[in-house]
Amino acid sequence: MPTSSAIPSCTLTSTGASGGSTEAQLAPTAAYRPGFLLAFRRVFWPWARLWFRPTVSGWENVPPGPFLCVANHSGYGVMEILTLLCLWLERFGLSRPVVGLAHDIGLWWPFRLVVLPIGGVRASSAAGLRPLAEGFPVLVFPGGDVDALRPFSARDCVQWGGRNGFLRTARDARVEVLPLVISGSHAQYTLLPGGPLIARLLGLRHLRLATWPLPLGGAVLLATLCAFFAGLLPGYTVALAWLFAFCPNPTRIDYRFLAPEAPPATGVDGAALAERAEALRQRMEATLQEMGAHRRTPWG
Repeated sequence: MPTSSAIPSCTLTSTGASGGSTEAQLAPTAAYRPGFLLAFRRVFWPWARLWFRPTVSGWENVPPGPFLCVANHSGYGVMEILTLLCLWLERFGLSRPVVGLAHDIGLWWPFRLVVLPIGGVRASSAAGLRPLAEGFPVLVFPGGDVDALRPFSARDCVQWGGRNGFLRTARDARVEVLPLVISGSHAQYTLLPGGPLIARLLGLRHLRLATWPLPLGGAVLLATLCAFFAGLLPGYTVALAWLFAFCPNPTRIDYRFLAPEAPPATGVDGAALAERAEALRQRMEATLQEMGAHRRTPWG
C-alpha cells in the first residue's frame, strides 16, 4: 500500500516579459495561462487546505513521462479538481502542466473562465491524444456526470456507466494509465437518488447529461422559500438555506495514486477494452472502499 508523503514546498514561477522561466513557458493548450494558475492558487489554496484538509499518497507512482490519469469523480467534481490542481502545483510547480478533459458544461460561461486557463479542454479522444503526443499528462474522469452526481449512499462506488474510450486513447498514444482514487469528496453534498429519471424526463441527452443533481440542500432551500413566502419563516432562514444548498461541507479529501498500468496492446477489440476497463473500475472501487473504511465519518 502506498504511504502518505508530505507535500514539499517549491518555488512557483510565472512567465516574464522576456527570458521568463522555462517551466512557465510550457503551454499544453492554447488557453493555458500559468499566471492565472499562480494567482488562483494564492486565493483558493489557503481556504481549501483548511476546509478539505487534503492528503496525498502514491506520488512515487506518477510516471516521469506523459500518462493518462484516470480518476473517479465526486461531489459535482469541482472542488476535488481545484484542490488537486493546488496539490500538483505544490509538488511540481509549473514544470508539468496537465490537460484535463472537461464535460461540455465546464466550458459554459462562467465556468470556462477558470476551466480553460488551467488547462481544460472539451473531452474527446482527439483532445487527449494531442497533448499526450506532445509529452503532457492528461487527466480524465470516465464517469463524468454519472459518477460525480451519484447518490450519497453510493459515495464509495465508482460508476462509469460502461464508458471505456479512455483506454483507446491510452492504446493509441502508447502511454501508461495512472489510476487516481479520490475519497471524501462526495461528502461535500448530500445527493439524493433519482437524478437519471429527472434527466430523462427533461430530455437532457443532447447536453451529454445522463443524470441531474438532486442535493438535499436544494430541497431544503425550496421548502424554506415556500415557507418564507407563506409568511411562516423570517428572511434570514432563506440565507441560511441558500448557504446550506451551495456551500460544500468541510470534508477531508484523500487522493491516492495507484501503480500505473501498461497501455492496451495495439489491435485489441472493443470487448477486450470493455473487460479491462471494468477490471480497472473494480480495482479503483475496492481501493475507494478501503479508503472509506478508514474514515471515522464520511467527512473525515
